[in-house]
Amino acid sequence: MTKAKQQAIFLSLCSVPILLAILAAGLFNACLADNSAAKANASANTLPLVVLIYSRECPVCAKVKPIVAELATQYKSKAKFVDLDVTDDKATQASRRTAKALQLKSFFALYQDTFPCVGIFDTKMKCIKELFGANSKATYASYLDKATAQAH
Repeated sequence: MTKAKQQAIFLSLCSVPILLAILAAGLFNACLADNSAAKANASANTLPLVVLIYSRECPVCAKVKPIVAELATQYKSKAKFVDLDVTDDKATQASRRTAKALQLKSFFALYQDTFPCVGIFDTKMKCIKELFGANSKATYASYLDKATAQAH
């Protein structure tokens, strides 16, 4: 698919306020670039990925983190898990480097100030679902089950 066609599809799916925010932040082309990089590396991803963006100072994050840790144990052979800490500048910089290495740069840029955020990605690094705030273990598991089913 051409970049122009990707942009046209993207524009048709976005609401005006969201689109303006993305354009203002300069993230539109970054999203497309991450998507291209993810597609290029898709063959290397054999398991879905669960990404948790959190702060150690956030009380809601303190509720979500153990749930995601339980899921990491439960889905150990079915999915990969990564935590991105945004508690302070040092942690955020380290998380930004991790996100970049995983082709999650635009995801991290969009949600680093919205925590807790759990992103569930399929093996092609397509985000299946973003979940914000505290959700039940069953809610996270239902989307993770969808991602793992697609992987097989």
